[in-house]
This record gives sequence, C-alpha cells and structure tokens, in this order.
Amino acid sequence: MIIDIEADELAMDIPHDPNLVVIDVRRETEFADGHIVNAQNLPLDEMNDVLNLSHFEDNQNLYIHCAGGYRSVIAASLLKREGTHNLRNVLGGWGKIKEQETIKVQKEARVLN
Repeated sequence: MIIDIEADELAMDIPHDPNLVVIDVRRETEFADGHIVNAQNLPLDEMNDVLNLSHFEDNQNLYIHCAGGYRSVIAASLLKREGTHNLRNVLGGWGKIKEQETIKVQKEARVLN
C-alpha cells in the first residue's frame, strides 16, 4: 500500500521522524531550482535502473514527491514493485511543499560559463 499524504503532514513529520527520507523524483534542473533541504534527487527517468532503487533501508520512511503528483505515483509504484515499503506519496508535490513555511528549502548554486 502506498499512503497519500498532504504537504502539511510532511511538514509535521520532518522534525519528528529520524527515519524520514525525502525522495524528489523531479529532473535535476527542477531540483536545482529549489528542493527540501537534505532531500535525495532520484529523477523518475533514472528509476528504470534497479541499482538506483536498491539503496534504501527497510527502516526508512520514504516520502516521495515530484512537481505536482503524477511522477511521484509512478515512482512509488516502481519502488513498491522492488519490495520497498513505508512509502508516502506527497499530494500536490513541490507546488504544495513550497507553500509550507516550516519546511526548509534550498536552491543549488549555478555555475556560469
């Protein structure tokens, strides 16, 4: 089973769950434009490689999100198929997450050529 949660539930869980891992399945450029501090970027198009899906621990609670919710459902299904449990899909994705004042976000520095 994949649990759907709202962004405000993620905001409440972050400070209290030491096993919480945020998986951001947006493209690298989207991730660089803004993401949750300490989130792991695992773009959906890289999830077809089983090795990318095998490094999660059984005790981790994985909170998966994309930009709006479509890619994260696919990503959660792929992880579930590989035997990963404790999955939560963040409804509304990054669009809703960045509205949460208590979630710390950051942008990546861009190198200019």
